[in-house]
Amino acid sequence: MRDISDGAEPSSQDVQIIENILIQQKLPCSVLNVLLHYVLLKTNMNLNKNYIEKIAAHWARKKVGSAKDAMLLAKQENKKYKEINEVRKVRKVRNVSESSNTNVIDMPNGKALKLINLTRHVGFHSDDETIGYLLNEAYQQL
Repeated sequence: MRDISDGAEPSSQDVQIIENILIQQKLPCSVLNVLLHYVLLKTNMNLNKNYIEKIAAHWARKKVGSAKDAMLLAKQENKKYKEINEVRKVRKVRNVSESSNTNVIDMPNGKALKLINLTRHVGFHSDDETIGYLLNEAYQQL
């Protein structure tokens, strides 16, 4: 903790969190160092007690015994969560696009057709993920 904070002493609460993990999860010090670094990177240098305890328990169940194993597991988990978040983002964009397109179809006086032609003229097609967003924005401006 001192290395990360340029020599400053860690707070008593941070020390208490670390001591609890050492006692409860019985992780080796080298694994705990990797865990601390990983959590601080993931949480913008904030030591969140619940988050670090959850990961420590996971690593203890996986019987992580060395810093090398801890780093490998951290990289794997980070990659897995990035992939999950990417899938969620794509689904969210598709859901917004689909709901936006549904709203566009219900537009009065043929405005939907005008908007679709306008967006196609600009270079967007109905299969683009952003079409729903653009149509909604254009509709609100009309």
